[in-house]
Amino acid sequence: MFRDNKIVLLLPAILMVVMVFGGYYYLNNTDVVTNEELEQFAKLDSSIQETENGWEITAEWDWTMMPTDGLYGEDYLGIHLGENIEVVSSTLKLYHADGIVLENEGAIVENGVIFSFPNEIIENEVLGNRGTAVVKVEKMPSNASIHLLHTWTAHSPLEKNEASLSNPLFGEAKNVPYWTLKTQVGGE
Repeated sequence: MFRDNKIVLLLPAILMVVMVFGGYYYLNNTDVVTNEELEQFAKLDSSIQETENGWEITAEWDWTMMPTDGLYGEDYLGIHLGENIEVVSSTLKLYHADGIVLENEGAIVENGVIFSFPNEIIENEVLGNRGTAVVKVEKMPSNASIHLLHTWTAHSPLEKNEASLSNPLFGEAKNVPYWTLKTQVGGE
C-alpha cells in the first residue's frame, strides 16, 4: 500500500526541510541595526529656492532600516539660518506610506528654527523615520545648514535655544544617547 504512495509522503517532508533551512538562512543573513548604528543609514537632504515672497528652505530625511532596539524618544530638526533672518513660516510633516501622519510648526530661535517630533511605532505605524520640513524666510541666508538630532531614550525635552543643535541640553537629563547629521544648504 505505501509502495505506490512513497512520493506523496516524501514531498511534504522535503518541503519542510527546505522551509526550515531557508528560514534559518534568511534570518542569519538579514541586516540588523541598532539606534547607534542607524546614523549610517539615514539620509538628510536639503534645498533652497527663491519664491515670490522670499526664499524657501526644504529639508528631507529618511532611513529605511528599523533599529532592532525599537524606536522611542523625541527627535529634533534644526534649521540654522544665522543672524538677522526673518522667518515667515515653518512647517514639518511626518510621513507613513503615502500619507501625512503628523504636522506641526517649528520653534523660532535667535539663529533659526527647531522642530521636535516623536520617533516611535504606534499600531504598526512608524513615526519619525521619514519627513519634510519647509521654512520660508524673507531674504536668502548666507550660510544655512540643517541638523537632524536622533535620540532613543526617554528624556527631558531639548532646551531649544540654538538651531545648530551642536551642544544639546536636555534639562536635568544627563548622558542622553544621540547622534546628529548635518548638511549645508545653498548660499552665496
